Amino acid sequence: MIVPLLCSALVAQVQRGTHSPAKTKAYRFDTMDYPGAFISDVLDVNTADKKAVGVFYSHASADGGTAFIFKGSTYTILQVPGAVWSGLWGINLSDEMVGYEVDSQSRYHGFLDSGGTFTFLDYPGAEFTYALGINDAGLVVGEYGDSGGFHGFLYDHDHETYSAIDYPGANFGTWASGINSAGEIVGQWEYFDGSLNHQHGFLLKGGTFTSLDFPGALGTNAVGINDAGEIAGSYADANDVFHGFTYSDGVWKTVDVPGAKYSGLTRIKNNGQLTGQFYDAFSEEHGILAH
Repeated sequence: MIVPLLCSALVAQVQRGTHSPAKTKAYRFDTMDYPGAFISDVLDVNTADKKAVGVFYSHASADGGTAFIFKGSTYTILQVPGAVWSGLWGINLSDEMVGYEVDSQSRYHGFLDSGGTFTFLDYPGAEFTYALGINDAGLVVGEYGDSGGFHGFLYDHDHETYSAIDYPGANFGTWASGINSAGEIVGQWEYFDGSLNHQHGFLLKGGTFTSLDFPGALGTNAVGINDAGEIAGSYADANDVFHGFTYSDGVWKTVDVPGAKYSGLTRIKNNGQLTGQFYDAFSEEHGILAH
């Protein structure tokens, strides 16, 4: 059981991530596109039953997404009660799924779907809530916004408790997007110095925050973490071009879809499988599964 990370009570140390030389690794990429969609993003996969989840858009705008499930050769829309828009971000080995929905009043809520039973997640006092990741014990991480900015959170469904996650010094915001079975959490924190918004990944392990920065990158976002502590995400290089990455034991590896203009990763599973998306030469966005 993980101890709730209450923002007011957490005494965190801050470390810097190891900056070792970056390497590359070859994968086999399978493209996933919801039929007729303009944009498809694959955000997570249950490696036991090979069920992938994500969001698709019928037009170029990032508004109006629809949550989908892909298994075998079949795409299915997830019917979220009361949702006008929706997106699926996470799934665990028990097929519990998390994401967000937008209601008819344009309010954003997180949700947890356990076998068709929906629990809507709203951080107390928040203006909006997104559920972005779930581990095999059912612990959920995500993001919420209030008058003080953007914050990460941890939700314990068994005890129905929320805990805020704020990277020390992140005056622009903190996002928590991945959690493994040991309760290790990854995400992104941002610092605005009056002229530039500095973006960094982070790892929260045993009450200690570690900032994660791909060597030479303009910005880094850590999105997923597996039980071995391997991390996946994306970074922007010196030319502001986005690439996927994996990070483990101090070693960074770039992961790019061959021929893509931009690539990004969202999860790394215990068997090493990756999920993510890429932009092709025509600037069309596609979801991916990588092995």
